[in-house]
Order: sequence, then C-alpha cells, then structure tokens
Amino acid sequence: MHILAFKGVQPVGTVSLMTSEHFWPLPISKYFEIEPVLKTKKCAEIIRLAVLPEMRNTSASIGLIILVFLLARAVGIEELIIDVFADDTKTKKLYKKFGFVEVGSYNSPSEVTVLVLQSKSTLEKDKSQLRHFVRPLFQRLRSMFDLGPYNQAVHEEMDRILSADSEEVSEEQIG
Repeated sequence: MHILAFKGVQPVGTVSLMTSEHFWPLPISKYFEIEPVLKTKKCAEIIRLAVLPEMRNTSASIGLIILVFLLARAVGIEELIIDVFADDTKTKKLYKKFGFVEVGSYNSPSEVTVLVLQSKSTLEKDKSQLRHFVRPLFQRLRSMFDLGPYNQAVHEEMDRILSADSEEVSEEQIG
C-alpha cells in the first residue's frame, strides 16, 4: 500500500506499508532478524517514508506518519516496524514520541536503527495529546485524503481512537 502527499498538485511526500499478509518475510528481514522481536504475525513494515526537505516537520510529514499508522490499524496490523539511519536523531525522536522503541540496528552500509511499535501509540494513550492535537488533526485530515477502498476503514479507526477520549470525558462528567 502506498500513500502520496500533495501540496496543491505538487507531490511532497510518500510512504509505503508492506504487510506481513502480502510480503513475508518482510523486506527488513534481509538485514535484520526481526522475527524474535515480533509478538504477532499481524505486522507491517513502513518503508520509503520521505518528504521534500522544505516539508519536513510540517503537517505533510506528520500526516503521512499518522495516515500510514491509521491504514495499518484499519487493516488489522498490530505491530509496525521502521528503520532509520542511526545518525538521523530528529526522525528517531519523532518515532519514539509516537511510541516506537529501538530494538536493534544493522549496517547497510551505514548504521541503521530498527524501531518497532508493539503497543498503543501515544495517539491512543495520551489523553491530553488526543484532545489538543489528534482530534483537530483528524478533523483536518478527513477531507484531505483518499485511500480508495481503505477510506471507510481509516475513518472508522480515527473514530475508534477518538472515542477513547469521549468515553473518558463522559466518565468525568458523570463523576
């Protein structure tokens, strides 16, 4: 599955998702022994996440990460794997803020860090972030993407994540 981000008609970013259902072993297996790290076979590798230099750290780059995460969850993926050049500290920090953890590294030819998301992301766990960042971002993203046959499932995943915050707000109002 592949997602392209546009600014107007100009492509500004891209990301692909390789699911274990369609690609086993996952491409990372050529360089890193991922199977001992995985807790489930419902996994996917995020590959080729790239944005134009001037679009880094903007809604385009963050939007791609969130959309590929939502797409993965919408198709039943429980674990996500990504690799990042070891010296790219900004990108590693971004993934860690999202909930990824480092599980190892390999050389190809430079050192590459492997990160895995095996539990809920911070989008799902951090209620403050959910209210102040995720909810407004989802509202903006809904009308900005077309994932073809996956649109409905991605919208349902957004609603599922947002409902966790709604449930907590309702409990606070009752108490």
